[in-house]
Amino acid sequence: MSFEFILYEKDPESHIARVTINRPHKLNALTQMTYKEIGIAMEDAEDDDDIKVIILRGAGRSFSTGQDLSEVGFIYGFDSHGKARRPSQRRRMAVDKRWMENIAKVFYCNKATIAQVQGHCFGAGLDLYMSCDLSVVAEDAEFGHPGQRLVGPAFDFNMPLYLWKLGPTLARKILFTGESISGRDAERWNIATKVVPPAKLEEETERLARKVALMPADGIVMGKAGLRVAADIMGMGQGFSYGPIAHTWGTNIRFEKDEHNFFHARAEKGARNAFHERDDRFEKIESDKKGGAE
Repeated sequence: MSFEFILYEKDPESHIARVTINRPHKLNALTQMTYKEIGIAMEDAEDDDDIKVIILRGAGRSFSTGQDLSEVGFIYGFDSHGKARRPSQRRRMAVDKRWMENIAKVFYCNKATIAQVQGHCFGAGLDLYMSCDLSVVAEDAEFGHPGQRLVGPAFDFNMPLYLWKLGPTLARKILFTGESISGRDAERWNIATKVVPPAKLEEETERLARKVALMPADGIVMGKAGLRVAADIMGMGQGFSYGPIAHTWGTNIRFEKDEHNFFHARAEKGARNAFHERDDRFEKIESDKKGGAE
């Protein structure tokens, strides 16, 4: 099985599969093809009777910085000259639905899933993280969703899952400010299974995977099935259905004159400059606060 954006390996003897997002030069920013390949790998591992545990991780310095900003908006539609154009709602929904379905394959996988997190865990990377059963996190990792600063809070993914996995207070902090928390904060907020020094990350992830793999294969699958039903009773299934609708709505809002329009800024200045321009506005508030304190 050949992939372009991920690495996929299976070890039948240990009963562990590893799915590695492999765009380290882009800090593992996620494209639609990356989601698709993750979904294919998850399905293959789920169908493999020798696999009990799947580790989801990122190559290089980061787990994932989230959606590739150079692709945001451009993947929806182009005119006859190849120029990006404003897409129809039906086109937005088609793309958003496929994106959500591939993340849902992680959440609904019948095998045990472990997120191994270093560096950035932002945006859609955070979505993948929350979709896993367990996690091992480096102390200096960062969690957040700066993408909420593009159009406002709660515009995408599965909001019931945010509230369930992060808790209502932390979820709202991340969604309404786009601020991040550290791996140590993740331990304090109790949203990580284990937080370890960066040098111990891979070792401790493998140790946890081996422990889980000692469970009976039938027990893991039937246990996951039971947890899936419980999650759906709590609204997770409806959250996955609502996510594409929320994203389609949220990415089609009107910006007022004094509000930052990332899409216009990107067209004029490029994705990187638009990204920094967006976040500089928030950093200025923090700088003003520090200046006032002095």
